[in-house]
Amino acid sequence: MQNQSTAFDPLAADAAHLVRTAGDDELLSLVGDLEEHGRRIDALRVTAAAEVAHRSRRELESAALSAKKGCRNASELMQRMTGASGRTVEVWLRLGKRLHGRTTLIGVEGPAEFPTVALALIEGRLGIDKACAIVSVLTPALTAASLDAVAIAESALVQDAPDFTADEVRIQAMVWRAAIDPDGIEPSEERAMASRGIRLGRVRDGIVPISGDLMPEVAGGQKRL
Repeated sequence: MQNQSTAFDPLAADAAHLVRTAGDDELLSLVGDLEEHGRRIDALRVTAAAEVAHRSRRELESAALSAKKGCRNASELMQRMTGASGRTVEVWLRLGKRLHGRTTLIGVEGPAEFPTVALALIEGRLGIDKACAIVSVLTPALTAASLDAVAIAESALVQDAPDFTADEVRIQAMVWRAAIDPDGIEPSEERAMASRGIRLGRVRDGIVPISGDLMPEVAGGQKRL
């Protein structure tokens, strides 16, 4: 079973049949294989989007790739080429911008703002959802905290990411953000403190359902069941 799963080719003609007829354990193994393949494809999507954006930058005017193809910008061109929604394309473009560096005045790509995330994404160790969770939360800290502190937080989050879901990675990133840039989260923290709490529902079958809101550092400290 394991050998068959290891050799699984998602592009094979019988790939869907293999998934539908797999045993329980093999099915879960195939899910893992598919996710690994998907992460690598997603990394290439982000890389391609970043390159299209680089070749479509505004200063190139009529020589920009998007202009030559009759599009207003890189987002429109990517949407037309892929059929993806504008929201999806914007995710690729924003992530690509952070992971592939900013273009300098002479048109040369500078260093990536989040090189550890970029490498993990390319190597298939990190998917788009987790990469976005880390980058979106830590980006505001780039202008407030030291670059060394951001790099430490980035590396720790990437290292731990395989053990958590994307939502849990975002919570962990918020904890790191609070540690390296406490001043930057004070206004939102005040609002969060006011709205935190636990709500009890009506008793059903001897059980009282609960729901509520926790501060990131509290949620981040909870062990997964």
